[in-house]
Amino acid sequence: MSLEDTQRRTLEFERSEGFIDDIMEGIPDPASDPLLALSRGSPKAPAVRNLNMAAPLRTKVTPLLEEDEEQSYRDKELSFYALNDVESLDDVIRTQRVRDPTDFAVLRIMHCGALTSMKGIGLFQSLRELNLSSNSLMSMQPLFEMGPLRLEILNLSCNKLT
Repeated sequence: MSLEDTQRRTLEFERSEGFIDDIMEGIPDPASDPLLALSRGSPKAPAVRNLNMAAPLRTKVTPLLEEDEEQSYRDKELSFYALNDVESLDDVIRTQRVRDPTDFAVLRIMHCGALTSMKGIGLFQSLRELNLSSNSLMSMQPLFEMGPLRLEILNLSCNKLT
């Protein structure tokens, strides 16, 4: 058998279902594993809009549940990473065209060096989780002006808070 025949047969075997089955043996299917599934057996992954690494990565996760199903607070999430030219949450709402901030229970805006103010946080009335880590926030005052907070998780680490 020639070297070419051996390489061709190896390639054919690698492409066969048996080879894939051997590789995948012991690896759980996220849809069937409750520890890996994020929402009632339906794994959700953020939709990456821009793969150009020179541009900022923006991510939005939307609910996958049917309208009549009860939605947990994690089903409504708004996430952004490394946005440029946003100084406040008002800017984020405007530039990212967020239609109804009251819809979201989870807000994550991270690694936005120009983000210095929480102005606009009051528009997110349903928040249970807020992650504004690794920005340049100077004050938490707008957070206190919101009224009663229902936050379960708050992460303001790596900011310039005084």
